[in-house]
Amino acid sequence: MHPFLVYQSNVFLSHYMPSKTPRERDSQMSSLIEKIDSKIKDAGISHNGKLPGYVRSNPNIQTILDGANLLFSGVKNIHSKKGVEKIVARYIKNKEKLREISPQY
Repeated sequence: MHPFLVYQSNVFLSHYMPSKTPRERDSQMSSLIEKIDSKIKDAGISHNGKLPGYVRSNPNIQTILDGANLLFSGVKNIHSKKGVEKIVARYIKNKEKLREISPQY
């Protein structure tokens, strides 16, 4: 999960970084990275391979995971052109099945 989706950007963008040299810049970037990592770990949102109980108790979770697996399984980079093309092709091929498992409004 991208940290800016979880926290307001100013939590990290306001991190003081008055670097004047490349060495200072590297040190201050490391400090910022550690700050972001610490905030995410403290919030308990890091994926550890197990679904929390409140997620597992959702009766629709397996269907949601099946749909996600159908679209994203094996795609190494969902932001690359190749990754997006693969996801779109899978969506087109499985459109009806995905509609069946999507929320109905």
